[in-house]
Amino acid sequence: MTLAAGIGYVLLALGPSLALFVTVISTKPFLILTLLSSTLVWLISLIVLSGVWRVFLPLKTTAWWPYTILILTSIAFQEGLRLVLWRGYKKLEDILDAFADRVAKPRLYLTDKMQIALVCDNG
Repeated sequence: MTLAAGIGYVLLALGPSLALFVTVISTKPFLILTLLSSTLVWLISLIVLSGVWRVFLPLKTTAWWPYTILILTSIAFQEGLRLVLWRGYKKLEDILDAFADRVAKPRLYLTDKMQIALVCDNG
């Protein structure tokens, strides 16, 4: 029974992500590379934040406000990085469309743009 419950919990936790990966992402190699690069960027940002936290922790105080400042600056850093990635994605989209025009290929369809945005956000 414990094994069945464990498998059920794993499928419940990973089910939506696994279903998205199998049905949408795994069919296009470009989306797999985009997912891996997006994941790498978020992992690097967490490593940078942990380095910043390591400088300030452990604090020798019982006050709560230093921890609040650390958490809020981490959230601001993550959201700023999300904005930078979105702007980079929009520039990449324009570059891909210009390249498609130059080589007389079709531009990115709306569904392609939505799939790339889905993959960038899931990483």
